[in-house]
Amino acid sequence: RPAGYEFNRELFKKRTGLAFDMLSPAEAAADWPLSFLFHPERLNRLVQQAPSVGFGLTDMVGTLIQQTWQAPRKAGQLRQIQMQTEQVLLTYLLAASVNEENGYEARALLAAELDGLKGWLGARLKTATGTEKKGTLPTGTGAHKSARKGQANAAQRDAPGCPHWLQRRLNGVVLVADTLKPMLEKGGAISSSAAPGSGSRLSALLLASPCLRPGGAAG
Repeated sequence: RPAGYEFNRELFKKRTGLAFDMLSPAEAAADWPLSFLFHPERLNRLVQQAPSVGFGLTDMVGTLIQQTWQAPRKAGQLRQIQMQTEQVLLTYLLAASVNEENGYEARALLAAELDGLKGWLGARLKTATGTEKKGTLPTGTGAHKSARKGQANAAQRDAPGCPHWLQRRLNGVVLVADTLKPMLEKGGAISSSAAPGSGSRLSALLLASPCLRPGGAAG
């Protein structure tokens, strides 16, 4: 577009100055449907309808991850578009996991899915080469850590109507549970293989509840 012409809503946002940004239309095409898929009201409906419909939030997120991060690697410019789409999806996942408009269960499920993606990225990073090893995969794992830190800070606030005595008792329960769990697992009282992923999902559920402060001392 010639210099002097103002930007309008019909143009793609770009990062290449006066030259056409070839990745911008692909980014807009990925962002548009994801903005609807990750609308808080829709996510909450998916959680509530999962038992009766048979398709829930974890099914949607799992499908999206399989079609992006876990899809076969492409080449050339398609590879650039693929990596960009993966980052757009990761942005929506991270934002939804800390969005208080989403219900506690929705945020817990999203946090569990992010934990699973983080583990998959860590394993893939060991064998990745080139751009993926230097930037794409480390960016994904680093963004996950930053979001969980922000989520933990948000969980420090008391929920509206949450009694202070209940807050203190719950904090103590979580502290005792965090302390005893490794000892019980070591002694065989808890079998980690009996319910794969149950620990991470329980931790995610606790983290999503505003009446809990995981790992915090009773106040």
